[in-house]
Amino acid sequence: MVEKKIKVLYIAGAGRSGTTLLDQYLGSSEGYFSVGEIKYLIPAGYGRDQRCSCGEKLKLCSVWGGLAEKLDGRVDFNKFATLFNRVMKRRQLIWQAFPIARGREYQNYLNDYKEMLSEIYLTLSEMIGDESIIVDSSKDPGYLSILAEIPNIEIYVLHCIRDPRGVAYSRKVAKLKTSLDYEEYMPTQSLIKALTLWVGVNVASSLVCSIKKIKNAKVNYERYASSERYIQESISSLGLPEPRLVENKVIHTCLGNPSKSAAFDADSLRGVDKRWASEASKLKMFLVKTILFPFYIFYGIRS
Repeated sequence: MVEKKIKVLYIAGAGRSGTTLLDQYLGSSEGYFSVGEIKYLIPAGYGRDQRCSCGEKLKLCSVWGGLAEKLDGRVDFNKFATLFNRVMKRRQLIWQAFPIARGREYQNYLNDYKEMLSEIYLTLSEMIGDESIIVDSSKDPGYLSILAEIPNIEIYVLHCIRDPRGVAYSRKVAKLKTSLDYEEYMPTQSLIKALTLWVGVNVASSLVCSIKKIKNAKVNYERYASSERYIQESISSLGLPEPRLVENKVIHTCLGNPSKSAAFDADSLRGVDKRWASEASKLKMFLVKTILFPFYIFYGIRS
């Protein structure tokens, strides 16, 4: 008997690349269900009693509260959080991407972690309907590599690329986390750190897709932020159903950008955020493009 595959559309790329916009557009479309950054659901979502984009606490949300109930007795949340801390460190990317580089201890931890992940995605898929495609915007290339090894997950990737100058400018701005009941801001980053992370995450995401032979499409923020048709064509190129917006569809993203909301406004696809072009240092922005010009060519960045 052939085991039914769970289709997961994974949004990869550096943070502040417009991934939330794309995630919410897909989550508001027929046949797609956005879960946000589900990678952090158990260690940071349930663990810190955060809120779903629908406004409810995760444990009280019809989706995430229901998932927690169904997983009770099947997935040990404390053990999962421990395994997460053992296998998901950024410095372990080589181990995550290349099984041959793993030691026995790490592989054993990873096997247990993947088994629990499989149970989570399978249970969620059953809840939302087997025909719905899960949209996972966890972005982490290491997590992507691990998901690609789970036999009952059929993974596709939308690799979101944004002009690194826009990403660096955005990372200088502190954003309030709206999923918490107390005041906490997302950390800001220096120009050098933001650009280093942009290069590292995008290159790693491209390599993981190549190594794991994952079907993927590169999408440019400077195009999809104002073109629904461009998004639809990019999705179709993966062999997935063309997304069609459903009016008033409630989105249940568990974690992610503070700008996430329960409903998607189609007017959001009306233009590109280019505040950096007028507010950032012209000299610094020129130097950034000059130094990273090969990446502009490789990723087809329009600016």
